[in-house]
Amino acid sequence: DKKIYYLVFTKLGKSRYLSHLELMRLFQRAFRRAGLPLAFSGGYHPLPKFSFYSALPVGLESLCESLRVELIQPVSPSAAVKDINAQLSDGIQITHMEQIPDAERKTVSESHYSITLSNGQITSELLAEFDQSAHFFIIPNGPKKRGKTDIKPFVHSLQQHSSHEISMILKHINGLPPSPTLIISQILHLDENGVEAIKVLKTRQIIG
Repeated sequence: DKKIYYLVFTKLGKSRYLSHLELMRLFQRAFRRAGLPLAFSGGYHPLPKFSFYSALPVGLESLCESLRVELIQPVSPSAAVKDINAQLSDGIQITHMEQIPDAERKTVSESHYSITLSNGQITSELLAEFDQSAHFFIIPNGPKKRGKTDIKPFVHSLQQHSSHEISMILKHINGLPPSPTLIISQILHLDENGVEAIKVLKTRQIIG
């Protein structure tokens, strides 16, 4: 009988630059080397049955990423965590593992972030302007700068703690919210140097 496990892991330091695909491959190798009995999909190219609860943008750090994995037989979570962590790279470590019902298909509803700007360019007036606005449209980065997104429905709260630190809670509405880096950079009207000074750490996520 298949067994489903829920895992929470960190993504810190240099590992924050791993893409979603690279992270998936890293976990696949770690599980295989740890000798865990992975379940595989059918077809010509069977793959381990992994699914991440959300995709963290490249360059962001996290204390609480989550993963759902299917095994073909039960394992001891504490022993499995020790064996898997021994195979993972620096910055990525499993902090929690538990068996969950097969039918449980929960999703991330909120992500909590701590955001710091090393150059201290957090302007209270701009945060207040955002808070008081009914809508706030941002333009995506990258080559496809088409269309605008109103981020007001996504931002549950935005609180300034000092001239260089903000906490922000984003709601997941029909999938992932825009990148916290993009949101903060456009709220604060930051130039390229200002964007490079942003450091984002996901501190908590709500699954329901």
